[in-house]
Amino acid sequence: MNRRRSQLQLRVEDRASDGRAELRELPTRTLLRFPERSAILNLMVQYQTTVDRAFAALADPTRRAVLERLGGGSATISELAEPFGMSLTGMKKHIRLLEESQLVTTEKVGRVRRCTLAPYAFEGISMWLQRLDRFAQVVERTKGDR
Repeated sequence: MNRRRSQLQLRVEDRASDGRAELRELPTRTLLRFPERSAILNLMVQYQTTVDRAFAALADPTRRAVLERLGGGSATISELAEPFGMSLTGMKKHIRLLEESQLVTTEKVGRVRRCTLAPYAFEGISMWLQRLDRFAQVVERTKGDR
C-alpha cells in the first residue's frame, strides 16, 4: 500500500549481501519493500503496522461513518454506499482499506458481500490511546514544575 509521508525522510538500515549495514535516505514516497534483501526500518517509536493502518483508515470521514453504521450490525456494500450516493466500486475501495487495517471483515454470500466489524478491531488503537493518555497525565502533573 502506498502511504503518503509528508516531508518525512526515512533512514533505512540496509543489509548488503556481505552483511555490512548501509544507511541511506529514502525519498518521501518510497515503498518500503526489499524482496532481495532484509531491511530494518528504524523509526523513533515503532507501533504495530495494524495500528498505523487503522489510524490511516480512520482519517477519512466516510470510513468513520461506515464504522459507525457497522456498529449497529452487519450490512452489505450496497446498504453502506446508499447514504453517501456513492458507487459500489467507490464503497468497495473504502471497505478494502478497512479490511486491510483489520477493522472490518467481509463475507461473500451469493452475489452479495456482507461487512461486519472485526472482533477486537479497536484493541490496538485503544492500547495506543491509553499510552497517550498516561503521557498527557504526566505532562499535566509536571506543568507546575517549571
